[in-house]
Amino acid sequence: MASRLEFFYMKFYEISLEQRLMNTTFALTVSVPDSRLAAAEAELMHALHLGAALEDELSEFRSGTPVARLNAARAEEAVPAGPRVAELWFIAAELKISSGGAFDPLCKSARPGGLTVDEAGHVRKSTDDTKLSFGAIGKGYALDLIADRLDAAGFTDYLLSAGGSSVVMRGVAADGAAWPWGWAFEKKNDENFGRTFAHAGPRIAIGISGQQEQGAHIVKPGATAFVPPVKSALVAHASAAVADALSTALFVSGWDHFSEAPAGKDPKVVRAVASSAHELRWNGGFQNLWGAPC
Repeated sequence: MASRLEFFYMKFYEISLEQRLMNTTFALTVSVPDSRLAAAEAELMHALHLGAALEDELSEFRSGTPVARLNAARAEEAVPAGPRVAELWFIAAELKISSGGAFDPLCKSARPGGLTVDEAGHVRKSTDDTKLSFGAIGKGYALDLIADRLDAAGFTDYLLSAGGSSVVMRGVAADGAAWPWGWAFEKKNDENFGRTFAHAGPRIAIGISGQQEQGAHIVKPGATAFVPPVKSALVAHASAAVADALSTALFVSGWDHFSEAPAGKDPKVVRAVASSAHELRWNGGFQNLWGAPC
């Protein structure tokens, strides 16, 4: 084991790998001493394989995945789902409650329905029209599992991004500086406009929801036509899955309505929004971490 003095003078490097997954680019960066570069590269390769495996389980758009089979099934038909689909469903169902229904993994259903999971891991839906979508939580869930792997392998300095809208950070960059991250809430002429920040220290996840990158792809539960009350919504949390889901809830409900939901009253939920006029609102949790975003 290196002494504290040896560790201080140790040179650190950054190793990064990227792959197209879940309709975005996963970019994984780890800061390590040269003695652990090979181990870090191997771990990042395993992380990308994990992301690909998750896409094969969670995607609603790939035929043959458990989610696609469930969406095509008839009511009460038992569909083998596996532990990850079941786990993410339970996480999503709890977040639907805590967000006051603003986040809903069944929001694409033609009419209200529900899902049940039995002990064998089979999923059943209550109506033919029930459709499950993990689009607003799947990338964050994948980053959570990847970060857990890195933590377990002893890596303490990393920046993990899924398209920039789902981010997990821990520790510092190779030069000892904080990890940079950006909140882009508008795009004009292929240029992003927003704010830049930096984070160093304990692991934290950020989820950003808006329509500047992919257009009107976010569905408001129960609404046939949807005019977003904000231009962009940001949530930071210990979990990337939670941050992703609640940023969607904040985007579709707006600052005031979200603040009345149980999640909005939770001091652990760091949040900020940008209005169509670029007016920003944020809570004390955001200011404590990164200062006023003005």
